[in-house]
Amino acid sequence: MRSWLTGLVKRVLHAAGYDIRNRRHAFIDPFADIAEMLKDVPEPVVFDVGANRGETVAIIRKLLPRSQVYAFEPTPDLADALRIRFHKDSRVRIVDSAVSNCDGSADLRLRDCSLLNSLLDFHDSSHSYYEVRDTGSTPVKTTKLTTFCNKNCINYVHALKLDIEGAEKYAIEGSRELLNSHAVGIIYLEIHFSKTFKNQTTLGDIDTVLRQYGYEVYGIYEMNRFMSGSLYYCNIMYLSHQVYNTLPSHGVF
Repeated sequence: MRSWLTGLVKRVLHAAGYDIRNRRHAFIDPFADIAEMLKDVPEPVVFDVGANRGETVAIIRKLLPRSQVYAFEPTPDLADALRIRFHKDSRVRIVDSAVSNCDGSADLRLRDCSLLNSLLDFHDSSHSYYEVRDTGSTPVKTTKLTTFCNKNCINYVHALKLDIEGAEKYAIEGSRELLNSHAVGIIYLEIHFSKTFKNQTTLGDIDTVLRQYGYEVYGIYEMNRFMSGSLYYCNIMYLSHQVYNTLPSHGVF
C-alpha cells in the first residue's frame, strides 16, 4: 500500500512539474552523491588520484558497475597490491604515477602510515600532533592529468577524486586545459587546515582556481577536528556549471 501511495504522489507531483528525489545520502556519503549524479551515464569515467589500497575504487565499482576507473597510485608496493586486488576487473586500470603539474619524475616521501605518503615534506610543526615517521623516499613518475587524458584519448572525466596529501593544487595546475574545456564534471578533494605539509594546498588555492573555471561548491564532507575544536581537514565537492545546472534548484535543505 505504501509503495502504491508513494508512486501515486510522485506521478501527481511530476504532472505538476515537480521532481521528487531521494536525498538520504546527500552531504553525508560523497560517493553515494556522486553515484546519484552519474546514475544515468552509461559508462562514467572516474579518476581516483591517490588510490592507496583501493577502498574508494571498490566503492565506486559497486555503486557504478559500468564505470571505468583509473586508480593513480605512485607508491610501488601499493600499486602492486592494487593490481592484485583488481586483476579480475577489466574496468579498473592501475596507473603507477603521481599526478602533479609536470610530466617527469619526483621524490615521493614515504611514511610509516602510507596514507600520508606525499610529494611534500612534513611541516616542521606537524610532529606536534602526528605520531608518524618518515621512512625514506623513492623516485616516481609524475604526470599531468591533461597529458594522461590526451595520451589515452579520454575526452571527459565524469568524477575526479584527489587525495594526495597536500599536493592537490599541483594536480589542479596540471589539469587547467581540462578545466578550461569543461572536461571534468565532479571534483572531490581533501583540504588540510592544519600545518601538515610544507607548501600544502589551501582552500583559497583551490577555490580561486576552480571558480575561475566555473566550478561551484556542492558539499563539504568529513569535517575532522582536533580535540581543541580547530579544524584538521575536510573534503569538498565541486561541480562544473554543466553538472551543477542539472541539480534540482528549488527548495532549501
